[in-house]
Amino acid sequence: MSAIMQPKRIGSHVYVPPHEFTNVLSAPEVTESSKGVNSLLHSLRGEQYRHARNLSRAKGSQSEANPSGRNFMTLPSTLDYSELHGEERPVRTRTGRFVPPSSDPTTAGPVPKSWRKPTKAEKPTLEGSAWRAEALSLIFHHLPDSSGLTSHILRDTLPPSSHRPPPSSRVPPLSFFCFRVLLSLYTNTSDFEDELVPYLAPHMRRDLLRYTSIYSPLSNAELYTLCEEGHADGELIVVGPHSSLRSNLWCDTLSAVQDEEEDKEEEDSSWDAASPYDASDSPLQTLILFNAALSIPTLLTLPPTITHLALLALPSSVPLHRLPSICPLLVVLDLSYNAWIGREGVGEQALKRVEWGRLRRLEVLGLRGCKVQKGHLEGLNKGRWEDVMVVLDSRP
Repeated sequence: MSAIMQPKRIGSHVYVPPHEFTNVLSAPEVTESSKGVNSLLHSLRGEQYRHARNLSRAKGSQSEANPSGRNFMTLPSTLDYSELHGEERPVRTRTGRFVPPSSDPTTAGPVPKSWRKPTKAEKPTLEGSAWRAEALSLIFHHLPDSSGLTSHILRDTLPPSSHRPPPSSRVPPLSFFCFRVLLSLYTNTSDFEDELVPYLAPHMRRDLLRYTSIYSPLSNAELYTLCEEGHADGELIVVGPHSSLRSNLWCDTLSAVQDEEEDKEEEDSSWDAASPYDASDSPLQTLILFNAALSIPTLLTLPPTITHLALLALPSSVPLHRLPSICPLLVVLDLSYNAWIGREGVGEQALKRVEWGRLRRLEVLGLRGCKVQKGHLEGLNKGRWEDVMVVLDSRP
């Protein structure tokens, strides 16, 4: 057989018997198919080689940028960097590290005053929940907190610090979310007075008073609607300039209580008659004034039952030497952020004239942000079994 045997076709495939394979190799059709397979394999090997080379280059550049073999960008890309570094995003350096933006931006010419960040020497602003929480933190840390609301508010607003006592629970209490929703619904003063306050128990009114003193200070109408008897479960917090302290608050309360006692004696003179609970039966024990004016006549009418008193950032000076005779049961006295304490004149003698020996129950004295000199507190611990804790910085 001199002629080349043609392979048999079965469908679209070519079948070559084994004994005729040597002859078929020289067929033109089989030669073309083998060339196509070889070119395809060659292109695949080339792509694989280029891919492996790109991977090796990427690993090499990564090892040069990161000698320790770790990737510094361990946080997810969806993280809100404003929570960590403010409004500006961190800048990535050539070495792969992420650094926060510079606090002193480069500007052409003098930096405007509105662009500057307040320093420690500058007077802090009296607005903002963080500043109010910092000012009220000392007095709040010495008040009972059975629900855990106060500790959660401070943890939510104050920066973390190892000097602050840990909160009782990291889980927010239910009242925290309820107050947020209720205040967003009852924005009108009339609705707040008619539809919300009458259904709150005394201890819930106290917690709402603490919550609003940090996040959303109440107006005068809302404050005294919440504190019908002059306080909410023994507490009164006045945050200015949103609200102010009424000058005749305790005079009206005292006269009203006397009238009620006379009416009760006329109605029922039996000594063993059961009397219902009244909010006025709980005396005022905690008074907090923040950036609110306190006149001398109002100071002289403070109830003697006050045990926790905070006079914070008062706009004008008050005669502190009158406090031992007005409130002899004080346990915590916070006079922080009063710029007039320590100044020449009346402020220089404000602490020296106080008869500390008459405040026998005093345990904590707050003077944060005040110019206190060495001789201002002479006689504070004289004749005491335990020294009074004096707080001079921002850490309670």
